[in-house]
Amino acid sequence: MQELVTWEKGIDPSSPSEAPPASGVCPAYSGVQAFSGVQTFGGYPMLGRLPAAHELDLSPFPPLNESRLGGLLSPDGHFPPTDDTDRLEHYAFHYGRCYDAYLVAEPGWEPFWSRTGRGVVAVIRQGRHLFSSGGLLAPEAYQADLLAELVEAADAQRQVLTFFNIPEEQLPSFRAAGFQATKWGEEALVDLPDCSWSGKRYEWVRRQSSYCRRRGLVVSECRREDVAPPGWEALSAELSEVASLFLDGKPQADEVRFLEAGFDPARLGRKRVFVARADGGRGRIEGFLACNPCQRGRTWVLETYRQRRDAVRGTIPFLMHEVMHVLRAEGVQRVSLCLIPGLRCRQPTAGDSRMARWGLVIGTQYFNLIFDTAGAYHFKSRFRPRFENRYLCVRPRMSLATAVAFVRMVGVLRLDLRKLGREILRRWRKRSSRATLHTPG
Repeated sequence: MQELVTWEKGIDPSSPSEAPPASGVCPAYSGVQAFSGVQTFGGYPMLGRLPAAHELDLSPFPPLNESRLGGLLSPDGHFPPTDDTDRLEHYAFHYGRCYDAYLVAEPGWEPFWSRTGRGVVAVIRQGRHLFSSGGLLAPEAYQADLLAELVEAADAQRQVLTFFNIPEEQLPSFRAAGFQATKWGEEALVDLPDCSWSGKRYEWVRRQSSYCRRRGLVVSECRREDVAPPGWEALSAELSEVASLFLDGKPQADEVRFLEAGFDPARLGRKRVFVARADGGRGRIEGFLACNPCQRGRTWVLETYRQRRDAVRGTIPFLMHEVMHVLRAEGVQRVSLCLIPGLRCRQPTAGDSRMARWGLVIGTQYFNLIFDTAGAYHFKSRFRPRFENRYLCVRPRMSLATAVAFVRMVGVLRLDLRKLGREILRRWRKRSSRATLHTPG
């Protein structure tokens, strides 16, 4: 976090970049390995690792000269990493607005860069459907141009664009670009400076933490630079073991893709990992919490949390409570508890998709065995978050073909029948305790 504070004091990333240095004096672009061929998106080059200028056909754009390089400066006025994945991560960290922004740093996403290089959208292809998560990763002044260029490219190939988790303040831009917007759910946010953790409102959270401390659990952060290579390998193996147990309690055969983060200790990037260890911090890992950054580190997303089947009761809320204390002490403004899909989506909004709206309502109300929206809301509401609306934006409009492509892409309905039967039995045994679970609206 010290690096973040120093950076923010020095540069205003929302301002246009300064003019680049003279050609030939920038070490970031000297000796970059060239490659043959240019990957395109709707006829536009997607610049990742930059080849030599003479190997590119940039006929739709100005030559790769100083003015072109100026458009590829990073938000902090320096040249970003030349690897496309690293550059995408760089923009997700700086300009991510919602909880899913940092997910695009994982493998599988295809970047669409604006002509100036000052913004990017990450997409997944499913036939003629393009699904985007993370939103418009660009300074606010460049977002409209980025969206217009993406629409132009998609229209040229008769492709359908779908954005997830668009915040309310960006809806006018999407509607002006011809997107149909439907409420998708609500993101749960905890404003750390205003959170005292005292009083009856937080009694449940304090009780979970107190119980875990009495059982000897201690929370600590895992930093790769603080652990010798053999120790990190052992830690990674234990974390991976705990992560693999997550699917045992889910009816899906595989993890839901692209809307939830995977966990790979070898590809953490700027993620932070906190663990709860038994025996005063000397024992096994009972559970862990991986946090993703957005908004230049002012917001952290408590995105991936896993625990052992026989972990101490309350391990996850204890982890979340302790991590919020750490982040608040570092000056972090808020944490996100991610999206609750379908929350208060029954009420129609102007121009929305009735099919998408009722699909969300029916799915979250009658298919809780698969999605468990009620359980997610019940758990996250214990931290007394505020909620912000998130929208599904589709151009030209939502259709059955788009819905089918989405289900195929994320794999949420690829079910393991054995685990599904086990989950049905578990829910039946706990039917009395779950009878009061519900989501408002």
